[in-house]
Amino acid sequence: MMICDSHAHYGEKELMKAIVDSSPLTKHYLCYQAVQFESMSDYDDYMQKQGQNKIAYIPFVFRELSKLEENRKILDYAKGREHVYPYVLLDEDNVNFVRDNHQAIVGVKEHFVMHDTALNERRVAIFADIDKYNLNILLHTRGGNVRVEYVQSILELFPNIKVHVAHLGRERPEDVDYIYWLLEQLRPYDNVFFDTSTIRQTQVLEQAVRIVGRERILYGSDFPFYMDGTGQENIVKAQIDHVLNAELTDTDRSYILQKNFEWLITKGS
Repeated sequence: MMICDSHAHYGEKELMKAIVDSSPLTKHYLCYQAVQFESMSDYDDYMQKQGQNKIAYIPFVFRELSKLEENRKILDYAKGREHVYPYVLLDEDNVNFVRDNHQAIVGVKEHFVMHDTALNERRVAIFADIDKYNLNILLHTRGGNVRVEYVQSILELFPNIKVHVAHLGRERPEDVDYIYWLLEQLRPYDNVFFDTSTIRQTQVLEQAVRIVGRERILYGSDFPFYMDGTGQENIVKAQIDHVLNAELTDTDRSYILQKNFEWLITKGS
């Protein structure tokens, strides 16, 4: 069975470190507190050594970054590397970026650190291109019902658009009741799917399969985020083991680790 990672990040260490050391957001967001390698190829070498065959990469979601520059970097790296599946950052200052690069990307990442929770004319135009080219919107659903209503508002405009929800929709990893509530809220939408990243409890994954079905859940590592306090944990192995150790059938695991990625994480048509 192949292992396909639907949610991993990259960032150049020197640039990331400069932001972490100076940003007031560092103490507020865990995404500003992560171990990074020197370059994109360092990340990629590490990920492949963990046995991962296909990887959806996302630039770091630091507010201080230039979305356009980071998007260009990931597309440049992906050229000629068939195992790399790039998500680009939602960039409302460059509305035509998705349209111009749709054949090279799998979708856009919208994140509450970088983006407001609101539809506007530019965002709708970008989402229209995502829908047109069969791409994905990758987002978080933290913040209670506000984010659920936001997802539903997107689906009202674009009923068939693919929405990739990070972290099984969790707000906090330990808040399993919220995860189950969120899954129930979005269960009626067959084109909304979920990744497993940062979820450590096997029973949560098992229940997620019961609620939305194995066809809508993908393995993701969220590398390099959410390591243990030492910063030395092999988070990729831990996240793979989470899927392997859950009480699931081999067919369930094949969908979560491979088949759903190959069906849902595709470059634009």
